[in-house]
Amino acid sequence: MNLELVLIVVAITIALFVWALVDISGRLLQAWRERFTRETGFHLRELFLFIDPARLYVLNLALTVLCALAAWLLSASLLMALVTAIVLALTPRGVLRWLRKRRVEHIEQQLPDALQMLAGTARAGLSLPAAIRQVSAELAPPLQQELLLVQHEQRLGVSLDDALENLARRVPAQPVKLMVSAMRIANETGGGLAETLERTASTLRSQQAME
Repeated sequence: MNLELVLIVVAITIALFVWALVDISGRLLQAWRERFTRETGFHLRELFLFIDPARLYVLNLALTVLCALAAWLLSASLLMALVTAIVLALTPRGVLRWLRKRRVEHIEQQLPDALQMLAGTARAGLSLPAAIRQVSAELAPPLQQELLLVQHEQRLGVSLDDALENLARRVPAQPVKLMVSAMRIANETGGGLAETLERTASTLRSQQAME
């Protein structure tokens, strides 16, 4: 009788432990899902990639589980499986950071020519907002996308200065900050817009040549 009681207690203890483990795992997985979709969705929008982060999470989770299981079966090492799972779980974040870095570098390369084009349209008598609209139609992504977003914010009632500041925050690169500062100063003073933009373009070309 005592042995049966001990076995029952042990069984109940194991069942409670498994239930607690499953519950904690579920909560951790839910927290990871919310964080993954929130952060990934934000970075995808920054990159103008219109992919559902929830689907990306499911794909990443499936690949992580399958590859970790394969690593365990092939190596018979639980540590290797754990390392594989961690690496694959963090891979999307690393890929998005790499894509963001490449996007910023591409924008920096486009800036001198874009500023020269803006200077040409300003010299023809167009205002800065009108110059941005005209040049945006001739540029290629990703800078075109950022300037189109500036125009979209203006249509929603955001001032040009604030829209340009938002651009500088979205693309945290020194050349972009220099361009935004030059455009804001030239727009506020109301004179020498073309010359200011040309000087900024020349400065950025010199910096790129030095690099």
